Amino acid sequence: MKMNTMQIQEQAPQIQKPKTKHRRFLWLRISVFIAGLLLITAGIIFNVVNAVGGVIAFAALALFASLVQYAFPLPSGTPDTPEIPQPIHVSVTVQQPTASPTAPSSVTTGTDQEFKKIPIYIQQAITGLNSLKAAEREEAIQSLAKSDHPAAHEAMIEALEHPLKEIRIQMGLLLAGFQEPKAIPILIDTLHSKDIGIRSNAVTALTKVGLPTVPDLRNVLYDSDRNARLAAIQALGEIGDISATPDLLKMLQDIDEDVRVNTVEAFGKIKDNAALQALFEVLRDTKNNVRLHNAVISALMSIGNADAVPELSKCLLNDEDKYTRFNAAVALREIRNVAALPALKEALHDTAFEVRQIAANALGKIGDTSVIPALQEALRDSDSGVRECVVNALGEIGNTSALPTLIEALQDKDIVVIDRTLGALKRIGTNEALAAIQDWQNSKNID
Repeated sequence: MKMNTMQIQEQAPQIQKPKTKHRRFLWLRISVFIAGLLLITAGIIFNVVNAVGGVIAFAALALFASLVQYAFPLPSGTPDTPEIPQPIHVSVTVQQPTASPTAPSSVTTGTDQEFKKIPIYIQQAITGLNSLKAAEREEAIQSLAKSDHPAAHEAMIEALEHPLKEIRIQMGLLLAGFQEPKAIPILIDTLHSKDIGIRSNAVTALTKVGLPTVPDLRNVLYDSDRNARLAAIQALGEIGDISATPDLLKMLQDIDEDVRVNTVEAFGKIKDNAALQALFEVLRDTKNNVRLHNAVISALMSIGNADAVPELSKCLLNDEDKYTRFNAAVALREIRNVAALPALKEALHDTAFEVRQIAANALGKIGDTSVIPALQEALRDSDSGVRECVVNALGEIGNTSALPTLIEALQDKDIVVIDRTLGALKRIGTNEALAAIQDWQNSKNID
């Protein structure tokens, strides 16, 4: 299994340079060359005008050097500088004999004896992680993921250090299903991926691991990478741990609008009342756009605290955007607190029929009988959709004081309004209500 490699270096004996008589001829040639350079230099300095004289001097010197070399030749085959042999490096690899496959270098499995105890298919999967073929690596990953053998799980953990990042990421995503905390570092790193799909998978995986990831995710909130911040905010919202609230509150001041919106949405999932005041301030700030305001309204609706009713009521009555007013009415309907009744009754006169419809619907859900007169008046609305919502609301409240109005609504020109009125009368269910239904059916020859 393990490879023991020894480097053996043998140093060849040093060979001394031979001292021969020919060395003096070498120095003579060098001396002649230097003298020639000096003559040329002097010729250039003192005979600049007569360039021909300099050339003639150089030619004469070259001829002189050739004559010297001819007069004192070096014997052929005598090296000026004999070569010195270099040290010999010998690499010897000693492999311990083993009958089992060699585990890949990126995944260790203990001793040879321990590796032999691992099922053969796991051994093959471990080896397959280092295959040059992507398909074989993927097959190895899936083989380990499907196995419930402890060795497979251990191999997956060790593969978190694999040289290939794609394998590290896949192992982190798979190990998250086991809530393995050792997968957290690679998952946190994956939040910086440029691929939105990979980031989304990492968020889902971190959510599975849960609370152990919160400290690392809180640190990512201060990362310069906006995509990483967005992903961390989303994960913290899904995990829902209130310990992240202080850091998330700071994100409401982020320069990036997407970060602020995601933070508001995260508060809606965490449902921490400690964030209410900060959310109210965002809703009051007219500099913020419709998108951010509606995100706050949705978050307040999810938190469901009655303290939000005054702010939502102001929004319902004063916001210039009809869809924001609509969403405020929806939030008040879901919170279902009687403190919202005045604003909802006034909203029955909103200029947008969508707002009037949802206001009537909200009044019916809250179910307070004090709103019946306002609903009876709204039954004269020109929009048939509003009238449908009104008769539904009266039926949900179920008070018999609304019967005369409902019976009158059976004469509405809109068939859908009539159908909703029949349903409201059935819901009230008194003899008078049922008799009114029967009379209407007889008038239409309906059995």
